[in-house]
Amino acid sequence: MNINVTKKLSKYTIVYAEDEKGIQEEIQEILELFFKDVFIANNGLEALELYKKHKPDLIITDIKMPKLTGLDFIKELRKEDDKTCIAVTTAFTDLELMILATELNLLKYIVKPLTKDKLNEIFERFLEKKACDDTILLGEDFYFHKKASVIKKEKETYTLTSKELIFLNHLLSKKTIVTYEEIEYLLDIDSYENENAIRQFIKKLRKKLPSNYLKNLQNEGYLINSEYL
Repeated sequence: MNINVTKKLSKYTIVYAEDEKGIQEEIQEILELFFKDVFIANNGLEALELYKKHKPDLIITDIKMPKLTGLDFIKELRKEDDKTCIAVTTAFTDLELMILATELNLLKYIVKPLTKDKLNEIFERFLEKKACDDTILLGEDFYFHKKASVIKKEKETYTLTSKELIFLNHLLSKKTIVTYEEIEYLLDIDSYENENAIRQFIKKLRKKLPSNYLKNLQNEGYLINSEYL
């Protein structure tokens, strides 16, 4: 693997789910050489819990696992997140599984053994996708540049604060309602000041977004207006 790829991977986090201990330990050692943080799951249920807690950039999961299979884990994740990069590994070449995996918007489908060359394929595909995902069209002429933390509209450039960046990334990843409780947590807002602080935060952010981009559901939270989805 070239130095440039290694450097790029070092800022990302990964969840690796594998129930066979020998394979798990071998691959974990490799992953820890490249990624910022590596979280290990022994089954699909643990993988789901790690995903919810850490929101990793990449997930590599086996399909056949106890408690919750890899496919069931992915199905649950995809209910609210169609962006996170996921690669699956399996000892089987079942056509039905391959078709289902494709429907779940997977980065890569790998037949075991998971060799270094196959890992490299996953890493390269992941970095390609991240590069494409860096610029997101929010609405007509509004482009969100994630790395630069800006929104551009023709000749106008709106710089996002760190909290605005966190909120917008979460909103785009979830694509469903972001509750007031989630916003409090994301923005580290004290409960006694939450109502006014959230209102002021959204008011400032709206000025940088397309008209009516954020829709408010009273007593619930905010979501992206359906016309922009």
